[in-house]
Amino acid sequence: MDNAKPMPDTIEEWLAGPVLLPEVELDMPFPPCWSSDPLPALRQRYVDWLRKFGLITTEDQAKGYLRHCIAELSVLSYPEAKGARLDMGYDLISITVLFSDFFDTTSLGQDPSQVARAIRELVRLTLEPPGTEPGVSAHPAVWAFADAWGRETEGMSPAWQARASANWRAWFSTWLIEASNRFSGHLPSTSEYVSHRRESAAIGAYRDSFESANQCECPSAILDSAQMRIAFEAYGECIGLVNDIYSSNVESSRKDVHNMVTVLEGNQGLSREAAIAETARKSNQAVARMQHLTQSLSPLYDAYQLSIREREAADRFLAGLGHTLRANLEFSRRSARYETSLLLGDGSYSYLTETPSLLAQAQDGNNEMHPFQTESTGT
Repeated sequence: MDNAKPMPDTIEEWLAGPVLLPEVELDMPFPPCWSSDPLPALRQRYVDWLRKFGLITTEDQAKGYLRHCIAELSVLSYPEAKGARLDMGYDLISITVLFSDFFDTTSLGQDPSQVARAIRELVRLTLEPPGTEPGVSAHPAVWAFADAWGRETEGMSPAWQARASANWRAWFSTWLIEASNRFSGHLPSTSEYVSHRRESAAIGAYRDSFESANQCECPSAILDSAQMRIAFEAYGECIGLVNDIYSSNVESSRKDVHNMVTVLEGNQGLSREAAIAETARKSNQAVARMQHLTQSLSPLYDAYQLSIREREAADRFLAGLGHTLRANLEFSRRSARYETSLLLGDGSYSYLTETPSLLAQAQDGNNEMHPFQTESTGT
C-alpha cells in the first residue's frame, strides 16, 4: 500500500487521471460540477469519523478506504454542499459502500437467513424516530449508519423523512434478493435484473441524500408525476448499468451474477466485449429517455401552480439528477474498487479483513459488544 501513488489533492487532478475501460463510449450530457471543499481535509474528516466507530484501526486500512474514491464521488454528487452537509453525504455514501461489500463479497451474502438477521437493526432504525440509537450489541457499521441517518434527517420535513426511511428499507431488502439468488444459483432474466438494479443501486437513498445535502426538497407534486416516475426509473437504470460496466471484471472474478454484463453473457450468449457494448447502449438509451422526460416537466409547473420557491426547488432537484449521474460515471471509471488486482483470493476487499465482522453478528445475536458501543452507551 505504501508504494501506491499519492491521492490527488484536487478534483481537477483526479479527473485528468487515467480511467478504466477507456474504449467504452457512454453518453453523459451533464458536465461535472463539484463542491469547493478541499479534498485532503474532507478525506481526513471521513477517516476520523470511521475511526470513531472502530471501522478503521490502521493507516493502511485508511489508505485502502480512500482509494475507493468516495471523497471524489461525494464532491461531484453534492456540488452545492459544504462542511457538515457535505460530510453527511460522504458518510452516507461510504457506509452504503461498506454494507454492499459485506453482503456482496463475503460469505454473509450467500445465506438469506443470515442476511435477514444482519439487517434487522437497520430496518428497526428507519422505523423509529430519527436519533434512535441501535441496540448495544449492534455492529459498529450500524452505529455509523444511525449517526449519518440522524444527520440526514436534520431540517427535512416529516413527509421527506417517511419517504427516505422507506427508500432505505427498499435498499436493505435487495440484499435478501441477491442472497436468495446466490443460494439457489438463479441467474436473473434481463428484464428481472433491470427492475432489481434500480433498487440495488440505492437510487432512492442517493436522491434523498442530495436533497438533504442541499437542504432542498423537490415538491411532491413533481415527484409523484408520471413524467418524473418514468424519468427516475431511467435514472436508476443508468446509475446501475454504468456501474455494472466498470465493476464487471471484479464481480465476475467472484462469480457474482448481479451485473448486467454477466446477465447478458448468460442469457444471450454474448461475449464479454459484446455484453459491455450492449450494457453501454442500454445506459445511453436510459440517459436519453430521462433527459427527454425531465425537459418536458415545465408545463407541470403551471399545471400544479407551483410557487417560485417550489419551481426553484424542482429545478435544483433536476440538476441534482444530472450531477449524480456524472459523479457515478467518473467514480466508476476511476475507483480502485474495480481493479481486480486489489482483491483477495476469495474476491473480497482487503480492508474488510481488519473490519469487525458483520457475519458474526448475523450468526450470534449475543456476541460481545464492540468497544465503541461500550463507550457510547455510557455517554
